[in-house]
Amino acid sequence: MRSRRSRRRAGAGVIIVAAPLAAPAVGPARAAEPEQLAIDLADDTGAFHGGASGSLYGVYGDGVPSRNVLEGMHIRTGSTKAQNGPQHPGADALEMLPPFVVSGGEDVYIYMTDIYRGFPYEWPGTDGPARLADFEAKIKKQVQQVLTMGDYKNHVVFVPFNEPEGNMFGTGGWSFSKVSWLNDPQYYFEAWREVYHLIKALDPDALTAGPNTSVLYNQVKGLLQYAKANDVVPDVMTWHELSSPAPIRTNVAKYRQMEKDVGVGPLPINVNECGHNYHLSVPGQVVQWVSAIEESKIDADLAYWNIDGNLNDSAVEADKGNGQWWLFNAYGQMSGHTVQVTAPRPNQQYTLQGAATLDESKKQSRTPFGGKGGDADVVFKNIDPILFGTTVHATVQEVPWTGQVGDSAPPLRLADQELKVGADGAVTLPMTGMNEMSAYQVILSPGGNGGVPDAPSVSWRRTYEARHPGEADRGQAPHHARREDSGSRCHQGRRHRRQDGSVAARPACDRARGPRGRIRHPLRNPARLHLPRHLGRRYRATGQARLRDLLGLLPHRR
Repeated sequence: MRSRRSRRRAGAGVIIVAAPLAAPAVGPARAAEPEQLAIDLADDTGAFHGGASGSLYGVYGDGVPSRNVLEGMHIRTGSTKAQNGPQHPGADALEMLPPFVVSGGEDVYIYMTDIYRGFPYEWPGTDGPARLADFEAKIKKQVQQVLTMGDYKNHVVFVPFNEPEGNMFGTGGWSFSKVSWLNDPQYYFEAWREVYHLIKALDPDALTAGPNTSVLYNQVKGLLQYAKANDVVPDVMTWHELSSPAPIRTNVAKYRQMEKDVGVGPLPINVNECGHNYHLSVPGQVVQWVSAIEESKIDADLAYWNIDGNLNDSAVEADKGNGQWWLFNAYGQMSGHTVQVTAPRPNQQYTLQGAATLDESKKQSRTPFGGKGGDADVVFKNIDPILFGTTVHATVQEVPWTGQVGDSAPPLRLADQELKVGADGAVTLPMTGMNEMSAYQVILSPGGNGGVPDAPSVSWRRTYEARHPGEADRGQAPHHARREDSGSRCHQGRRHRRQDGSVAARPACDRARGPRGRIRHPLRNPARLHLPRHLGRRYRATGQARLRDLLGLLPHRR
């Protein structure tokens, strides 16, 4: 790419008490040896890339979301539709391009096929050649439109075809020949050559991307061979990963071997649709994708599953962020070079994964991680005494899940400590009571300078889960409700206790107003919470309710 800039039962519910971070020192023997996430600060794996913070249909237009939200997420690449395309509302390329670039974005990938309705795409014509002619006319107009954008055009990548094996060159009624290019590639290869030359004739400096397949097929190697022979090699290689982060590393390695076999590249890679529907918005899931993408040194755009213009379940309304947004905010603050991270179970989803950087100029290391609940040790090895001294300062933060449309406060500070580096150059941070829905971050810097560590920002936390119909309002559908409370003190003599409750509901029926739940506080009357259905018929509809009580009315743990 071109350079640019503890758990106990209470009544009918279950209360989960999240344990605080264990002191990073040798303690009583645990029942079982915990898993270990090892970070080797001496093993440089390359410059920090930052490619995981991409978005498909994540920007509706200027202000949706706001430029502050865009900038704070450290967005790098975005994919969107052709100007005035009817495929989805909003997100027109020429309208989202300026605010995207001004907010720090580098490249916008224009899905040229999204000038048509339907999926498969409903391109008109009596036969394949007629349909292709209509598409080429539309491609010409799209390129001409981009040429009017001044320097912004240097941030555009054209994607001529999207998932061609299931659309224009598949077997369905809207395909070119009703023969999949995976079985007979001639028509697709010829169309690629024509369209490539058309785009380059209009703008020799234009960048193209493809084949944009739904997975990395073995047949992509054949496309590379054809493209090399006909001088139509795409500028960027694209495909999609929509099920699990586990295949990303192996598929990137597989593709790089294709390039070596053919004699092209290495090309920049953008997995411009990535992430399972039920992973997005969940920091503990998304951090596993971030780990694989950053380690592979590629770009990737979060898939568009739910809401157009909210950065793929990251933005709340227009100017707020949820837990996922804060994860990417932390990710974007990484700098320097990445270092080797060894996970207990590499390349397995729903397990502990992480990424790490070391910036010698800042004398700082950052490590976002997560993906599992329970206990684990985070071990930093080969800590350079010249950079960090013999004592390090470790700040540990948690980025909790707040739902798709529940805004989040900044990451919770679990610990802030001065730690002696061992004779072996290592420090171990025992993490206890982790939540698999949360992501975590360790920031390491030089210690021993007389600084006073900050107190944890959360002294206790409880989760209430209602799973039975008797806990729902009479006449309402059974549902599952989850609430988390966080305690804190006010600094003004009159002490208050703040409760921030996040409730997720799964309705068993389709009601316009959505489900309602009752959560009984131990010392107060039940609190009634109403959740509007933000996501239509989807059971993941998520809302948030907030309650406030005087601290003196409730038990308080110092």
